[in-house]
Amino acid sequence: MAVTLPDDPKARLFQLEERFQECLIQDPELFARMPERFVLVVWPLDDPEALAEALADLRRLRAWEGEEGPLVYALFREGELLGVVLPGEVVPARAA
Repeated sequence: MAVTLPDDPKARLFQLEERFQECLIQDPELFARMPERFVLVVWPLDDPEALAEALADLRRLRAWEGEEGPLVYALFREGELLGVVLPGEVVPARAA
C-alpha cells in the first residue's frame, strides 16, 4: 500500500522524524548506540526539496548542539532508514 506524502517539505521531514523514533523502538541495538542526548538531523536523500529544507535548518540545529548534545544524522531513502551518522561512526540500519 502506497504512503501518501504531504506536499509540504517540512511535513515530510517531520514524518521521517517520526519514522526514526519508530526505528529506535524496533532496533534495541541502534537505540543502545545513540548518545543519551542528541540533536536529530533528518536527511531524505531522495527528496531534494525536503533535503534543501533540512540543510537550511542545519545552522539553527547546530546552535542546539552545545546544550542538547551532538548532531546525529538519520539518512533516509524512500522513507526507510539507511543509516545513522553518530560522532565518530556510521551505523547502518538493521534492515539495510
